[in-house]
Amino acid sequence: MPSGKPPRGSRPLSREEEGLWVKVTEDIVPLLTRPNRAIKNPLFAAPEQNKESLKPLSTKTRVVTPKPALVPKANEDNPLDRKTRLRLNRGRIEIEARIDLHGMVQKNAHDALLRFLESAYHANKRHVLVITGKGRQTEGGIGVLRGIVPKWLTTSPMRNWVRGHSPAGPRDGGDGALYVSMKRFK
Repeated sequence: MPSGKPPRGSRPLSREEEGLWVKVTEDIVPLLTRPNRAIKNPLFAAPEQNKESLKPLSTKTRVVTPKPALVPKANEDNPLDRKTRLRLNRGRIEIEARIDLHGMVQKNAHDALLRFLESAYHANKRHVLVITGKGRQTEGGIGVLRGIVPKWLTTSPMRNWVRGHSPAGPRDGGDGALYVSMKRFK
């Protein structure tokens, strides 16, 4: 310690230690300037003085990018509720049936999906998985089936059977699949 009394119970620094301490601390730059010591109570200080006393020495700013959401957002046409979507993502709700539409043209995929959802509805299945695949990247940035299947789910007669749908979690195919929650058979 270069000046003042050493703390209680400690020994004073030798000249060699003092020189070493000065050398170590000579290039240290404080992050913020010290507040004006003449002002005893900051509540009664002028606002300009307080702002001046806390200006950062560096003008560099750190850009923080937000992390992507862990749970994909549901399609706004007919979304699943958040609780069901989370439970499906975590594997806490069983997928009772699944259909894979990979490689099908739209007409065949539509017919297969229609038959699959109708049979799932009549069999009282509650949660099914529709695998569309990611598809070839088109002008819109997504595959044809991946873009059209959510729209099909909101049209008749499928909307009579489907309660809601949401993009699947990574464990079930991610962007290339949909969780579909079915209505109860009456």
